[in-house]
Amino acid sequence: MGLVQGPAHAFSMNLDRDVRQSGKAGQFRAVIICVSVFLGMPPSAFHNTGANKLNCLLGTASLGRTMKIRDSGMPDPEMWESFFDASRVLRQLGFSSSTEAVADLGCGYGTFSIPAAQLTSGTVHAFDIDPNMIAATDAIARNLGLSNVAAVERDFVANGTGLLEGSIAYAMLFNVLHAEDATRLLREAFRILRPDGLLGIIHWVHDAGTPRGPDLSIRPRPEQCSTWASKVGFVSQGSPILLPPYHYGLVMQKPA
Repeated sequence: MGLVQGPAHAFSMNLDRDVRQSGKAGQFRAVIICVSVFLGMPPSAFHNTGANKLNCLLGTASLGRTMKIRDSGMPDPEMWESFFDASRVLRQLGFSSSTEAVADLGCGYGTFSIPAAQLTSGTVHAFDIDPNMIAATDAIARNLGLSNVAAVERDFVANGTGLLEGSIAYAMLFNVLHAEDATRLLREAFRILRPDGLLGIIHWVHDAGTPRGPDLSIRPRPEQCSTWASKVGFVSQGSPILLPPYHYGLVMQKPA
């Protein structure tokens, strides 16, 4: 569903103008507006709560839900967006305009789902357990005129994606492999990828100096991610890729 309907209708025109005029930065201001509606607070108050308060508020909005991925230490949207040139990162990780169907497992703010949809005409299936993130991603896609984003609220860790086996050309596991059962996520990515399909992995570097991110005790190093993926059946497509200032990436492939 899009937040431009129902209770958000009153600010839908402002949201649309903000996204069109401000480009990528506007996308993330739109997230703040969208999520604040669900939390029943002014966007300015939501923006000023800070990262810790943000996580608390999103948890409050999801009472009764079992979060299957451990605390990611996710920063607020504007800080998060500042870490990446998302389109460039996607290309570094083997994504191209010829990439067809895509699955983003844990789309969060839509940081990579939206640029992926702008780079390809294929459908981008964006999954997240948090309804606020799904609604925000969907609203951004709608306001950017993107018809190829399918934002789905789903506990993909416990229940999988529901996508057909071998139906996806590119899968993203970005900042989610600190999950208690990382191999379960990798197995689902392997299942839905077609032969020769690519898996992109991103995670925080293993450094206490990062401003946010999961606790180091659960934060995987590149070699751990590569080992887990290899055990599932993936083949590494090269060495880890540094994604300054705070992340690394890996590209894996499902054999033909």
